Amino acid sequence: WRANIRRAITDGALAFLACFSQQSVGRRKSYQNEELVLAIEQLRLRQPDDPWLIPVRFDECAIPDRDLGGGRTLASIQRADLFGKQADQNAAQLAEAIRRILGRDT
Repeated sequence: WRANIRRAITDGALAFLACFSQQSVGRRKSYQNEELVLAIEQLRLRQPDDPWLIPVRFDECAIPDRDLGGGRTLASIQRADLFGKQADQNAAQLAEAIRRILGRDT
C-alpha cells in the first residue's frame, strides 16, 4: 500500500489534500510525514500559483510549519477548516476548488 500511495502522489495527482487533526499531529511517528515529504517535493516542481496542495483541518490543531520553498510554509498557505461554525461553508468552498482543479487541462 505504501508503494501505491507513493505512485498516487508522484504520478500526476491533480490535487493533494493534507489532512490534519489534533490526533494526527500529536503522533510522534506517522506515515503521514513521509506522504507530506513526497507531496512537498511534487509541489516544488509546480508553478507557485498552482493550488495543488491543500491543507485540511478537522479540528483546532496546528498545521506543521514545513518549508515549501519560495518563502512559503505549509502553515502559511490557504487551508480548509472543516469544523466550527463555518464548516459547511468551508466544505463547499473546498469542493468547488477541487471541481476547478479537476476541470482544468493537465
